[in-house]
Amino acid sequence: MEEIQIINYSFSEKYNMFVCSTGDFTFVYELGFPQLYEFVEKFEIQYRVNSVGYQQKNGFTNEHNKSKLQQVYMQHLTRTIEMIDWSVVDFILISNYTNVLLLPFVTERTEFSGFIYVTEAALEYIK
Repeated sequence: MEEIQIINYSFSEKYNMFVCSTGDFTFVYELGFPQLYEFVEKFEIQYRVNSVGYQQKNGFTNEHNKSKLQQVYMQHLTRTIEMIDWSVVDFILISNYTNVLLLPFVTERTEFSGFIYVTEAALEYIK
């Protein structure tokens, strides 16, 4: 029996992304990534961005919080996509509508040229 290698690139328990490889093919299961508001919420909780001391020390002000956090979000999203060699991925399999956020970025900004398979249930939510 052929061995399968699975690499977990999941952002959290809620948003999954796995790269699965055998000797014959490579596929990505799910393309999960949090929405911007969830990312900002997690960032604020983890780093206590709302505290005045943190804002003054790190240059965050109420006016600039949103744009700086959007930049951090896009940098993290881009790095997540760049960790995978998309030119060797044969197909993407999506079974959950919450795990499709990266799909437009993968299809438009990488060398991915394979197939995309989506379950009917996920497809209904994506439409």
